[in-house]
This record gives sequence, structure tokens and C-alpha cells, in this order.
Amino acid sequence: MPYLGNEPAVAYTSTTKDTFSGDASTTDFTMSKSANVNAVRVVVENVVQNPTVAYTCSGTTISFTSAPPTGTNNIYVVHLGPPAATVAPPTTINNATTFTGGVTLKNETAEDTDGGRESIVTFQGTQSGNEITTLAQIQASHDGTSDDEAGDLIFKTNDGSDGASPTERLRIASDGVATFTSSNTSSQVVIKNEDASNSSAPDLVLYRNSASPADNDAVARIDFQGNNDAGEALDYGVILQRITDASDGTEDGKMSFYVASGGEVAGATDTETLTLESPEKIIINTSADTSDNTALQITGGTAGYSTLQLGDTADGNKGKFQYNHSTDHLRFTVNDTEMVEMQDNQVTCFDGNSNFDGAGSISGNNASSKQHVTIGGTGYGIFQRDGATPLYVNRMTDDGVVLNIYGQGTAEGNISVSGTTVSFNGGHLSRWSQLSDGSKDTSIVKGTVMTNLDKMAVWTHAAIAEGNEFKNDHGETVTATADDVRNSYTEDNEQLNCMAVSSEEGDANVAGVFVNWDNDDDVFNDMNVAMTGDMVIRIAKGTTVARGDLLMSAGDGTAKPQGDDIVRSKTIAKVTSTNVSHTYDDESYLVPCVLMAC
Repeated sequence: MPYLGNEPAVAYTSTTKDTFSGDASTTDFTMSKSANVNAVRVVVENVVQNPTVAYTCSGTTISFTSAPPTGTNNIYVVHLGPPAATVAPPTTINNATTFTGGVTLKNETAEDTDGGRESIVTFQGTQSGNEITTLAQIQASHDGTSDDEAGDLIFKTNDGSDGASPTERLRIASDGVATFTSSNTSSQVVIKNEDASNSSAPDLVLYRNSASPADNDAVARIDFQGNNDAGEALDYGVILQRITDASDGTEDGKMSFYVASGGEVAGATDTETLTLESPEKIIINTSADTSDNTALQITGGTAGYSTLQLGDTADGNKGKFQYNHSTDHLRFTVNDTEMVEMQDNQVTCFDGNSNFDGAGSISGNNASSKQHVTIGGTGYGIFQRDGATPLYVNRMTDDGVVLNIYGQGTAEGNISVSGTTVSFNGGHLSRWSQLSDGSKDTSIVKGTVMTNLDKMAVWTHAAIAEGNEFKNDHGETVTATADDVRNSYTEDNEQLNCMAVSSEEGDANVAGVFVNWDNDDDVFNDMNVAMTGDMVIRIAKGTTVARGDLLMSAGDGTAKPQGDDIVRSKTIAKVTSTNVSHTYDDESYLVPCVLMAC
């Protein structure tokens, strides 16, 4: 057989023959390849069969009108059509990748229309379902409507939408202007450098190659454009780089930032929004003003200050951000009056009635005696005011929570308002207490029944020497300054008595249940004892309680039902649920209750 092109890689082979054995009942047989009824010759018992009358074909199945008689290999089918084997085309077409003298795509249609005379290179691929799809195109076409040679070069890609034609992504116009078009909401142009060297990075260069550079020459410009509501494109922002000194060896530059304002298009005038000018000048909303009245002034002095000063042409010092390197204080002032101070891991807002001196101290007053709000870096807050309410919390418009209280990231309770009613939710009333000997007995566990003692708790402070470490009122370990030095003293205590684990059954002096030791105080061994409200209470092993039971002391630190429903002096709590929240090693357990120790 003659062929065009290179010699076939696989030679033609003989025709295919299928052989079957009849059983006088089977009418359908499976052939080795698909065929239509006219592409096969069928012989039964050495008799050629009439196509469409004696048999039909569908795919690889041949069906006989009547079942062939019984016999071994008495049926055979000869495939008459195409060759039995596949011809594999060559993987390489010789010399097809080399075009001497270039390749020319020619559109011979005479037209001067914009986009006409187009020549297109199309890149196609085959999908898994054998659909042929266009992936990308490169198009050259006429630019404009004149009888000239102006041309655009257009690059198109398919965004993956089924049936979508390639969309224009890059156009290089006849004047050399390149326009990228993308619907991507993130990056439209990415310059990627894959050099592993740490000194190499993507580099975008805007280069004005002037044969006669001069002062005030524009070197490069970036325009940020958008439409107004009239559909007009304008510059909303411009970055312009100029030469201020083109002399060899003393070159200087100025970068100006323009922003559209009040209908004035950015870059349309010489009024910059921001200018960076050598040497080391930053100018905001002024022309190249080198006087002391610059809109932004950053000063580093020999006294250890760094200052950001805000002013105007009338007064260059109306506001100030000042950092004192010697004291590590950052201050915010208005008209030279301190309003906010950041120091010692805290932020303090003052009432504006005192100044600060250059040594880093508040003139005339210590922060501890001034009206202020302090937020500490470890999470504490201080609201301090002289002779008036120090903190207001106001929920506007509707009722609901005004304060949420969390522990270890979990909501434990809140304070809410409904009309004129304020509710304390999910909590209990507790107070500080101590054991009589001032010790810390870690065997006392949460929910243990406590009893009152006829002895007051005592808090005696030892003298603190300057330079020694101590814990302040926020539980932080700090070094004592001269202001912290104090003599030993005992805090006044009129109402907080000592407590012990209740050891009397039906104890009338029950005080509440143990909550925890005050971990913020490792000196006085304070403990928190819940007295009223929602809490859990400890029940001994083998003791059964029910919802609604009134409880009293069992005499061993646990509680038990008191046997009646009358609230008495010995009543400590009422069971609200039999759900066990925790079981201790001695098999005593905790259940929810409402405390009535008061």
C-alpha cells in the first residue's frame, strides 16, 4: 500500500479471523473486534451466510437469526475491512522543528479596521473525554483604522471555563505600551527570582536612558488609575521620581507622592502629598520646605530623646510623641502636657493636669496619687479617680450582659442588666480567710465544709529595702524603688476571721466551702471560701443526696442531708443536682448546690 510521509513504524498484517463452535441454541457470539455487518464474511458449516438476513453485527457482538447447529469450530468470521494491526505513527517528523529563514503567517484580507489583518497561533490540547480545547493564543492584528503598518501583539489564555474562548491577558500596542488585563483579585503581575543566593531578589527597574540628564528631570512615574462615576479614567495616586542633582559624584533625588483631592487629579500640580528628599528629609503636605515648620519632624538629640513633633506654621510644637532612652518612657503630649505614658510594661492615661520633666518624672506628683487609668502588660487594669466613681460600664439600647468573666479561656459567669435589675450570674459570694496558725494545708480540697473561728485574720507586711524584690498589688515580682520603701505594718481587718475544716456534725458555725488558696499571695497563705450562691459541695462516700435536700456539716469536712426541710443555723446548702462533677481519692464527691452559709 502506498503511504505519505515517513515509513510506518508497524507493518500491515493479515486479516483477522474468529472461530466459534455452535450448540444449536446460542445465537450471539463475541468477536475479537468491532465490525459492521458488511465488513465481515460469515461461514457456517462451510456455507457463506447472507448479511443482515442470516446475521447482524453490533460492536463486537454477532447475532444469528437462527442458532447455528452443533459442531466444533463450525462457525468462522473473517474481518474484511481495515488491517488487523494498528499503524503507530512516528514520534518525530524529521526537520519539522527547524525553519530556515523564519516562519511567516500571512492574512491576505485587505482591511484597515482596528483588530483586522489578524494572524493567530492557537495552542490546543485534548481532555480526558477526548474533547479538543483551546488553551491559549497569540494574535497579531492591525492597530487603528489607518492605511498603515501599525500592529498589536496580543496574548490570550483560557481561564478553564468550559466552552470559553481564550481571554486577552497582555497587549503590546504599536507604540510599545504593554497592558496586562486580569480578573484575579490577588496578584496580577508576579516577578519571580529563583536564584538561591541571599543577595539576589526580584528586581523591577524603571530606567530613563537620557543622553542629556538635567536637574528636575523626571526619572520614572507610576500612576494609579480608576474611573469616577462619570466613567472617566483619572489618576487617583501618583509616585514620581525626579533628579534634583544630576552632577557626577553629588547625585541627589526626590520622590514625590501625589493623591487626588477635591477634584484635583493626582500629579496635575506640583503640590505633593508626601515627599522624600535627600538629605534625610520627609515632608508632608508642603512643597520642598526645609524650615523648622516641616509637617513631620523626627529629631534625635544628645540628651537621649527621640521625638516625633506635630505642629503648624504658627506653632511647631502642638503635639509630641517622645521617647526617653535613659528612662525607657514613651510619652504622648498635647500642648506640652502629658496625656499618655508608656513605661514599666504598662500604659497610663492621665487627667492632663501635670507636666513631665526632662528627667523622666511626672512633675509634682507620683502616678500612684494621680487620677489615671493604667493597663498593665501582664493583664491588670487600674482605674483611679479622686472623690468620684472610677469606672462606668454602660450597655446601650438593649438589655443583656455588661461584663463577661472568663477563667482559662472559658466563660464562668457574667453581670447582666434587665430593665432596672442587675444580675450576677454563674457565681457565688466568697471571702478571704486564713487557718489559725497561718499555714497552708494543701490537703484541703475544693468543696470542703469550713467553720468560723473566733480569731481574726492578720496581714503583716515586712519592711522592704530599696533594691530588694517583692510582690506588688498585682502579684508581679518587682524591684523596690525609693518610693516602695516602707516600714512594717498590719492591715486593718474588722470582719475577716480565721476558719478551719468543720469537725462537728450539724455545726452551727458553718462558714461555707473551701474554693482555693490565693496563688497570687505566697506570704499570708490566704484562702478563698464560698459563702452564698452557686457552688459545689463535698459529699462523703456512701452518702446519698437528692435534689432539694438541705445539707449540714457531717463533721469530717463533708456535708450530708440534715433530715428536714427547715432552714436552720446549721444549714449550709441546698442540693440543685445529683450530677457528680468530681470524685476524690477517698471516694468523696462533688455535687452542685446553692450555698446558704450566711
